Amino acid sequence: MEKVKFKILPRLLDNIGLAMYSSIPKSISELVANCYDADASEVYIDVRQDESGGIEGITIKDNGIGMSSEDIKNTYLSLGFNKRKITQLTPKYQRKPIGNKGIGKLAGLGISKTMKIVTFRDKELSTLDISRSLFEDENTDLNSIEFPLQIVIIDGERKYGTEVHLIDLLEHATSIDIPHLREFLSKEFGSTKDFNIYVNNQKLLPSDISGEKIEIKDEIEGLGEVYGKIVIAKVLKDVKKPGIITYVRGRAIEGPTLYDINSPSHYFTVANRIIGEINADFLDSDNLSDVTDNFIIATSRDGFNKSHPKYQKYKNWVEKILIQNSKELENKQTNERIEKINQNPNIQKLLKDLPRKLEDKFKEAIKTIIPKLNNLSDDNANIIVEFITRLAETESMLRILEKLNESSVEDISSLSKLLEEWGIYEITALSTLIKKRLEVIKKLGEVINIPATKEYPDLHKILDKNLWILDDNYKLYSSNQQLKTILDKEVLEKYKDNAERRPDIICKNLLERYVVIELKRPSYTISYEDYSQIMRYSSILKNNFPNTERLDCYLIGKQYDSSVSKEPTLQGKVTIYLKSYNEIIEEAKKRYEEILKIFEQGEEYE
Repeated sequence: MEKVKFKILPRLLDNIGLAMYSSIPKSISELVANCYDADASEVYIDVRQDESGGIEGITIKDNGIGMSSEDIKNTYLSLGFNKRKITQLTPKYQRKPIGNKGIGKLAGLGISKTMKIVTFRDKELSTLDISRSLFEDENTDLNSIEFPLQIVIIDGERKYGTEVHLIDLLEHATSIDIPHLREFLSKEFGSTKDFNIYVNNQKLLPSDISGEKIEIKDEIEGLGEVYGKIVIAKVLKDVKKPGIITYVRGRAIEGPTLYDINSPSHYFTVANRIIGEINADFLDSDNLSDVTDNFIIATSRDGFNKSHPKYQKYKNWVEKILIQNSKELENKQTNERIEKINQNPNIQKLLKDLPRKLEDKFKEAIKTIIPKLNNLSDDNANIIVEFITRLAETESMLRILEKLNESSVEDISSLSKLLEEWGIYEITALSTLIKKRLEVIKKLGEVINIPATKEYPDLHKILDKNLWILDDNYKLYSSNQQLKTILDKEVLEKYKDNAERRPDIICKNLLERYVVIELKRPSYTISYEDYSQIMRYSSILKNNFPNTERLDCYLIGKQYDSSVSKEPTLQGKVTIYLKSYNEIIEEAKKRYEEILKIFEQGEEYE
């Protein structure tokens, strides 16, 4: 019988591993994880850029245990080697090693053509060059490729450690957003003890958000110990993204996420003030005999196998913690608002002048409505309460008060937005205004169903004057002469022969964020390729308005390709939203029809 064997071709590296590290932050993060496993206490990342911002090279340097020449030959160059077989805990800091797949060590080749590894241990200064060019011959067996290794003996004093130099960056990795890299690494490694990371000599510091801090330490039956902390932020805007980040062996695997705590019957909006870190090392077991446990974490270590029973049990535990804290926060917030409202001099004066019957009705409304205001600010809550008080001044308006008692959280929230924008003293004109807006929504629905409709000028003309269709918080920004001049220079002139590539609408919302709206034909299906057009607009705005905190971009078409996610996509400081015209119309229609019902029901009893 003839025996055969596998021939391992170099392209297998790209197919099973290096493609996972094609982004600069992900590639660097993987190399930093190797520093953690090497018992380093300090890691220095040096990103060298030319005058135009292009990357000339990247170096990752640590003060870990380094590698001897034998370590390089027998361990480092052994792809797929599981270091946990020989190291359960690191000698100095007693860390559980992160790596176990044996491929992340080459993460630098996901963004560069050459990796130069310079390492010192046991008087040996070893330099290893790994070049992608050696992998280009598709007929070469991977086992037959030889890499140059230089070894120099040094008798004098020298600290152990390793440097990884990424040379000749690949085309997709020639530019970088340094603040985004810092943010990414801060999330990845959190506040890991005795592990300091520096990017261009600036130390990464964990974000310290003001609020109530809750220490977490528990034992999940059948899994193991979890520990960490939760912070209830005092100010909502301090939280960039709410939820829990799960760390395993000192590195973030998932989050921040609120998991599935919200349901159609109850939405914990207050949970948007919750952030936290939970360490759950049992999700990456050292039990090599249980093969299924090796697949709880994805090979790229950027997520979990969500169907794994151990992950499901952990997720259920986190959700219970989040729901418990959200309920306590809701109760506390409700009591504080009721107390604050009751102490409001204007409210007290109005209550004093009401007949007893109306006063009782008002107080009942407070008890019913205030718990529904957990997603509103104190000011907006007071607007709703003052509105209720004014309605209760006459017997004929009591039925509206009763209807508000029965209204859903969504009804109250939408009403609050409208009252904040137009003012409660103009309430008598709202019914007419809402009817007019519903007519505009109907007109937009008719226009998108006409085959000949184009994004410009047909749809642009409607949305340019009616940005409330997208969001009541948006206001047109074309009146800003500075922005208009910049757009004329950098966008309109650049695309004067290609008008379809101009941004359709630029506006601001009430949070002073720029909003770019890109309209497509009503028959157009949005694909991943459309993202690049939006990113060009965002670059122009960021370059000319560097103090802009965030940028929201909308891509609007008939539908979106299955290859792109319908969930908001965060790219640095840019959030991209995909919307279909039908979604926009239905959301706006529902928002205004429900509020109109409240006013019409009140008018019936006058």
